Amino acid sequence: RRFFKVKYIKTVFDDGRSGLTIIVEDVTLETEMEERLRISEARYRGIVEDQTELICRYSREGAISFANGAFCRLFQMNLTEALHHSLFEFIYPEAARQIKNGMQGCSPLSPVFESEFEFKLPSGRSRWYHWVSRMLPDDTGGILEYQGVGRDITERKNAERELLIKSHAMDSSIVPIALLSMEGAITYVN
Repeated sequence: RRFFKVKYIKTVFDDGRSGLTIIVEDVTLETEMEERLRISEARYRGIVEDQTELICRYSREGAISFANGAFCRLFQMNLTEALHHSLFEFIYPEAARQIKNGMQGCSPLSPVFESEFEFKLPSGRSRWYHWVSRMLPDDTGGILEYQGVGRDITERKNAERELLIKSHAMDSSIVPIALLSMEGAITYVN
């Protein structure tokens, strides 16, 4: 397959007759490159949209410029609605401070920071997320925006809280408690 760009130019010849000048340019390489780019972008969009992790891009002020399907589903909105919100609307003030502090600490040499916090859901409940943010630079090396990727860690946080409660209960119990390994070695005494 070959692709050509053809230009027709009205022309008056030396003898006064009218005609056309035809200029033909081979654009096969450019056309194939554009097609490959379109396919690559479609694959990338498919990967991002099918992620179970939350993905969004946001400005220094938290204004959302992109949110994947998982993010939109969690907050029960579509992408157009998400673009009218700030990331900071969905998190508690302490978490917003963590994110803002991480953003201030970013540089081209250290563009990534991590945090764990709760997202406030439309149902009134909340879920814990491990959030990895990356500074996205512009052409001059300045900060264009940030991209955050969040993985739900609610079950882990709940298990940690349960262990802490049980540990505290055992430590403060007036009843002697000892834990033994399967081999009979004492591993804990309150």
